Amino acid sequence: MANAAVGDRKAFGTLTRRHLRRSIALAQRVVGNAADAEEVAQDAFLQIWANADRWRGDGTRFTTWLYRIVVNRAIDYKRRRSFAPLDDAGEIADPAWSAETVIDGIFRG
Repeated sequence: MANAAVGDRKAFGTLTRRHLRRSIALAQRVVGNAADAEEVAQDAFLQIWANADRWRGDGTRFTTWLYRIVVNRAIDYKRRRSFAPLDDAGEIADPAWSAETVIDGIFRG
């Protein structure tokens, strides 16, 4: 992480490859599905890259910092995306004229 903190993209790529799978699994436990978990993990790694210079390396393990960021991002994501399941939405009325109205208009018109 020390190399990534000074802008080494290759070092950051190595960190990402090494920790991405576990980060996605952790995020999935919080958000509940794989697609959202991948988005959360990607967001977490972008945040880590953007704030890499904040890494202190003062005895704290990188994974502790990483997983805390992943959990926080997952919680934030879940709060923002608190939608009801699509099945609960019910049917939406079609704004177009019904077949009966069209036919009725033809014969009366």
